[in-house]
Amino acid sequence: MLWQYNHTLTPFSIIIEIHIVQMPIIYMIIYQYFHTWKAFLIAVTINAGVFAFILEPLLVWLQIYELFHWKHIYSFFPYIILAVVFQKMPLLLKKAQFYSRIAPDC
Repeated sequence: MLWQYNHTLTPFSIIIEIHIVQMPIIYMIIYQYFHTWKAFLIAVTINAGVFAFILEPLLVWLQIYELFHWKHIYSFFPYIILAVVFQKMPLLLKKAQFYSRIAPDC
C-alpha cells in the first residue's frame, strides 16, 4: 500500500476520474499538438512536473490523496515513460503492419 484516495468528487472512484478520464485527455492534447520528439518530450516533462509536483501535493493538501510509502518524485518519471510508450506504440504497430504487407507469408 503506497497511497490511497480518501474521498471522491463523484460517485465513481477518483482513480477512474484521474487515470481513465483526465490523464488520457491531457496526453491526447499533447500528442495532437506536439509533433516532433523534442517538442513532445518537453511538453511531457512539463506535464509530468505539473502532475507530480503541483496536482499530487494539492490532492494531498485537500485530503483526497494520502501517501504512505510514496514520494512525489516517484511519480515524475512514470508519467514521462507512460507518455513515451503510448507515443511510440502506434508507430511500432504501423511499422509492423507495413512489414507484414511486404513480407511473403511463410
